[in-house]
Amino acid sequence: MKKIIALLMLIPMLFMIFVPANAINSVEKNDNSSSFFENIINDLKEFFEKVEALFRKIFGNRPIDVPDEAPETILSPSDGKGMHLVWHDEFDSESLDNTKWNLRAKMWQSDIINGSDERNIKVENGNLVMRTWKEADGKFSTNTSVTTDGTMSFRYGYLEIYANVPYVDGCWPSFWMQSKDIHRSVDYMTEIDMFEIYNTKDTVRSDIHKWYPGTDEHYNIGGSIQSYKFRRSINLNNEYHLYGFGWTSEELYFTVDGKIYGRYDLSQDFGDRGDGMNGFNDPVYIIFNNFIFTDNSSWKNPTVNDKTEWPITYKIDWIRLYQKDGEGEIFDDTGY
Repeated sequence: MKKIIALLMLIPMLFMIFVPANAINSVEKNDNSSSFFENIINDLKEFFEKVEALFRKIFGNRPIDVPDEAPETILSPSDGKGMHLVWHDEFDSESLDNTKWNLRAKMWQSDIINGSDERNIKVENGNLVMRTWKEADGKFSTNTSVTTDGTMSFRYGYLEIYANVPYVDGCWPSFWMQSKDIHRSVDYMTEIDMFEIYNTKDTVRSDIHKWYPGTDEHYNIGGSIQSYKFRRSINLNNEYHLYGFGWTSEELYFTVDGKIYGRYDLSQDFGDRGDGMNGFNDPVYIIFNNFIFTDNSSWKNPTVNDKTEWPITYKIDWIRLYQKDGEGEIFDDTGY
């Protein structure tokens, strides 16, 4: 309560600082009342824009320093040993690199169109940009999944993106992976969710799953959902952060801004079958979605609504995969 009172007392002081004195006295100098009120409205808008910028600077998260170009090696957050850059996309070209990415729908819903034109997905200003819209007919459009399915799968290493992720009601942006049938050593498909953003303004959630094709059997949450909560969220929708995933034969781990917040021990089985965790050593491909929750969604979460600002935008500046020499593999899945 004391902080709120202090902030309320601060606003008049900020007003005196930011609003020009000539605007306050303009009523004495301007006989045109409409012009006077327009000036006051414009000055107030400028004032609140400056206050918002100040609050973001004070209460927002610290900017993350990242290299402009991909380094040849990095230190793994898990063990501090050097790992070499083996695959990446800086999204610096004029369009999506189809030697690295395919557009293949991995999520569906009757009132959501998976679009592939530039309105929904585009490479611009050095970013992969995915936009979701509400259309005039009441339906919604989002990007068809951006995936390495059909180009590349990998096993082990450290995968990281630098991204501006939406945190708004109804959004469901994700960064996830699945095992491909041609690489599976088990009778289930694995899914690893590096993150899913839903029902939150400030929290990243990670999860792992077993899916049994041809059945209704599915297990998720390898013990518990792992989560990371940002300490400051006032400016989170405008911030870029590092979201990472580490993978060895013994464990999976998840990071935000280079800090590990969750681990899954691959020696600890989950699910009623008790059929082990060997599937989490099978190669996986990468998927990006900027999906949403609507009234038709089977998984009930806060939905997009009349207050939603369109489009909902998800930007990825780059993606980089690092592996140790002799540990980790990359598979050419072209044509599959």
